[in-house]
Amino acid sequence: MNIVLAFDEGPGIGLGHRRRIEGLAHELDVLGFDVELHVFGPDAVVGDIVLVDSYRVRADDRSRVRGELVIAIDDIERDLAVDFVIDPDPGADARVHSTAGAVAAGAPYALVDPALRRLPCLPIKEAVQLVLVTTGGSDADGYGTRVADALADSLPGVKIRQVVGPWGLGSNDRRIETVHAPDGLGPEIAAADIVVTAGGVTMLEACCLGRPVVAFSIAQGQGRALAGAAHVGAVIAADIGSAAELATRLAGDVNARSRLSTSARILVDGQGSARVAAVIAGMARHGVHAR
Repeated sequence: MNIVLAFDEGPGIGLGHRRRIEGLAHELDVLGFDVELHVFGPDAVVGDIVLVDSYRVRADDRSRVRGELVIAIDDIERDLAVDFVIDPDPGADARVHSTAGAVAAGAPYALVDPALRRLPCLPIKEAVQLVLVTTGGSDADGYGTRVADALADSLPGVKIRQVVGPWGLGSNDRRIETVHAPDGLGPEIAAADIVVTAGGVTMLEACCLGRPVVAFSIAQGQGRALAGAAHVGAVIAADIGSAAELATRLAGDVNARSRLSTSARILVDGQGSARVAAVIAGMARHGVHAR
């Protein structure tokens, strides 16, 4: 059966939608679906099953989305009249999606790359040697650079690596190593002693890998995920101004890093994409249209 996964990406949007769609696409392919990835343009998206991950296009807009089964990934609490909504944020409340036929909400459905499960979760070391700073593929305002520069000042002797996306700004500080990772950040995250990140998909990937995380919100849809993860002790919530200071404190507290690592791995187990794919397969197999 054909399934079209339609999503946003580009300047001002970044790569987060693509990252979670690609992980889900892998699991759907394993289950035998004919999977097509489609970046939203001006034309309507049509398929047997259409799944939408977009802040610009509503999945229940029939002029843009047409399928026998219509599914939405929605983490900004729109009430979409579709067959199935996945709201993958920690702390998500299924009740806000009252019009959808079925809802999968919360961290068990976090859409992270299934390949993360094959990466080793490194032990928490007494001394921090590497901090990874990442603020998404579209950080044109240089938030990551501000944090990385501050960390280079406050953690001398610690390697600071900054991920710079295709539409982002990098640092000119020679103490900071620039990372380009078009195929995903899994190995970079896994190698870090601390991850300082925006509160999107990368935050959830870092939790899956048991990394101590300091996170902040810089884009639509990140605040609720950050609050949910912080509430259960899986990340430290910050803002741009405090992120470097909180990460520096964390570097000096191995017990706090150990607690964060344990809570993070409990929160995001890496099976979310597989769980969502199984629900979609069941709906497709039984011809379920729950609306």
